[in-house]
Amino acid sequence: VTVALIMPPTTSSDEIKVLITGFGPFQDAAKNPSWEICKLLPSNIAPRIRLLIHPEPLKVSYATLLPIAPKLLAEHTPDIVLYIGLAVGQPYYSLEKSASKSGYHQNPDVTRRVFTKAETKKVWGKLPETLSSTIDLDAVGPKWATGVKTRKYGADVRVTDDVGEFVCGFVYFATLAEMAKKGGERPVVFLHVPEMGEGKEFQVGAGVVVEAVKALVKVWEEGRGL
Repeated sequence: VTVALIMPPTTSSDEIKVLITGFGPFQDAAKNPSWEICKLLPSNIAPRIRLLIHPEPLKVSYATLLPIAPKLLAEHTPDIVLYIGLAVGQPYYSLEKSASKSGYHQNPDVTRRVFTKAETKKVWGKLPETLSSTIDLDAVGPKWATGVKTRKYGADVRVTDDVGEFVCGFVYFATLAEMAKKGGERPVVFLHVPEMGEGKEFQVGAGVVVEAVKALVKVWEEGRGL
């Protein structure tokens, strides 16, 4: 298996860059399937879609995640951002529509720290309570499901609005907030993956993610009249 690495910037105006990240381990799990999937993703899909795989898993830590969004956006200038994370106890894959500004004071991260109400007010006080992706995920869902079915992955894929108030929702909101500062589009999405135990499941997961990316790009292009 070849680990996909971040490729140098391209000069092609037709190329669509999709930045993808996964999370590192938390709780007692030795591996986080979101990162195991990232390691199996290709560098390119078809001729025009380039996957920029962040070369290391994101730490399950609010303090570490807060500066991630502006750093990644400035470094890679992606067209679309796709975060992948684990949904414990969830048997299906889900693309999440939105993220909440608050609630992260309730759930400690791997360092046993929370993101307090005071910190939320200081960093995001003037922003709406919820921010959503500007990619039409209701249009993405059927395309994604068709791709997964065609490839015979046997996976249950859904579009939901339940990213939660832990690191998944936190990094999603942080990125939506960073994009909101600049106005215009917020082409970022969070994808939850189910718990997995072995290599074959990770391979299927990588295939499901590829189909999600293809559907996201298709709808994103349609939204821009391309």
